[in-house]
Amino acid sequence: MIHGGEIHDKRIDLDFSVNLNPAGCPAKVRNALLEAAGHVGEYPDIDQKSFRIKTAMAENKLAGGGFIGKGNVFGGNGASELIMAVIRLVAPKKVLLPVPSFYGYMHAVKSLGDAQLSGYRLDSVSNFCLGEDFPDLITKDTDLVILGNPNNPTGRCIEEKLLERIVLRCSSCGCALVIDECFLHLSVGGTSSIRYLNSCCKLFVIDAYTKLFSIPGARVGYVISSEENIGKLRALLPEWNMSVFAQKAGEACAEVILEGDFVETSCRLAECVRGRMERDFKEIGFEAFSSDTNFILVYSDKRLYDFLLERGILIRDCSNFAGLSKGYYRFAVKDEESYERMKECFAFLT
Repeated sequence: MIHGGEIHDKRIDLDFSVNLNPAGCPAKVRNALLEAAGHVGEYPDIDQKSFRIKTAMAENKLAGGGFIGKGNVFGGNGASELIMAVIRLVAPKKVLLPVPSFYGYMHAVKSLGDAQLSGYRLDSVSNFCLGEDFPDLITKDTDLVILGNPNNPTGRCIEEKLLERIVLRCSSCGCALVIDECFLHLSVGGTSSIRYLNSCCKLFVIDAYTKLFSIPGARVGYVISSEENIGKLRALLPEWNMSVFAQKAGEACAEVILEGDFVETSCRLAECVRGRMERDFKEIGFEAFSSDTNFILVYSDKRLYDFLLERGILIRDCSNFAGLSKGYYRFAVKDEESYERMKECFAFLT
């Protein structure tokens, strides 16, 4: 397993391997997907105009300012397509990224063939937080820095002052910076880096409606950068790289953000359930590491993956993450009922 959600060859009743919003998908977004079926005989808007305008407005609301406009946003077939496209655009020779982190970063870098990867080791002693020394490792020889904010699978956001130091360091060194914010709007205490677009000309922010709106099957990602960078990036992407379904769903997601408090309510729910899970895991005897978002990294000498899979529950075995080892597992924060059903299984764990 290199990603969560690999359910198609297994009997799964509860999937705790995929980190989706425990609040689920709003009716407005589901309805938009259904209504999009009426447009399958039409090409989607090749310029994504409505999607880009609404997404920019939604991001500005969440970041608390008018930081971006339509020209700073472009959509994609999930965040993965855009991560790959940005790395192809930068074409780095030397890349710095935390270890462990999302497998997709390494996958994209390795697709270049000759890029050199330098890993910054996160450790359990520091609760997998990015250290104050990280900016000092960025030099004029560094072509690209890749960060998750929050990081996956560790769940920690980058402290705001440290984030600013990293941005400014990349700018002064002429280094490109990719920041993955796919879980940021389900996190507590994180700061969006879109406010730094004018401080770093090679900053690319990757995001998606996938996790926040529980629509991984729709593949709705977007990248935020300068208008010049967006123009260059579009030249590397397929035409019509967003389907009618993806565009309509994405527009509805942005409207939900603009019209109400869905994000705030979702964050409160995730925080509440996450707190219970962390406390319960520790009582059971797992080592549960603090998280800022909707998943938790744990360590146990028990064979948790196999134990739960036998009971129809899928979690993420993290032993194949660079920087982790056998015994590390990631649990998604799901709704209360799903969590209680999983928790009952631990009574049989020996």
